[in-house]
This record gives sequence, structure tokens and C-alpha cells, in this order.
Amino acid sequence: MSKRSNPILLEAADQTKAALFSTESHIDLAIAGVAATMLRMGSDRERSGLSIFHTQKVLEEAAALATKMIDARGDLGRFHNRMAAAARAAGLDQVAIGPTQKPSGEFPGQGGDVEAGAERVTV
Repeated sequence: MSKRSNPILLEAADQTKAALFSTESHIDLAIAGVAATMLRMGSDRERSGLSIFHTQKVLEEAAALATKMIDARGDLGRFHNRMAAAARAAGLDQVAIGPTQKPSGEFPGQGGDVEAGAERVTV
């Protein structure tokens, strides 16, 4: 039985793909939530009459959290590319994770073309 016709392998690949897309959506929502919270902090501080100094440290911590989450999002994107390359290497082009044509250009922290970066992966 070829890899392409193995129903268990195809089902596992589809489930992995769905989990990855779900994770990508969740991290985007989490980043948006932190950004919305940061926006609210300023208006709530002003409305409550607190000095800017009362919320400065918390705002700095929220910004640091957002930065870490954005970095994690980049890591997730690089992981996505590695998973797509692994799927192609396993002969699962039909379930390659995401579009097979990735946008060209730099993916932060990868140092090269997105598609070329995925192709360099050794499985």
C-alpha cells in the first residue's frame, strides 16, 4: 500500500493539519486580545483619573507579553513550514499543510525564501 493511499496516514495528516490551523488561529486571537487589553488600559486609566505612573509597569509587562507571543507566532510559522516539508517528503502532497505555494520573501528569523526554507528540511 502506498503512502498516498494509506487511509490511516491520510487521516492522521488531516488531523495534524486541522490542529495546526487551529493553533495558528488561537495565537492570532490571543495576540489581538493582549492588544485590545493594552488599548483599554489607557482609556480606563484616564477615565479613572489615575496617574500614568500607576499603570506604566503593567503596560510594559503587557508589551513584553505581546512581543513574546508574536515571537511564538513566528516560531509557529517556521514549524508550519517544517510540517509541510515533512508531509511532502512523506508523499502526502495532497495534504501538505497550507498552500503549496508560499509567499516569497523573508519569514522573520528564517533568513531566506519561505518555500526554499521548507524544502531544506531533512526528514
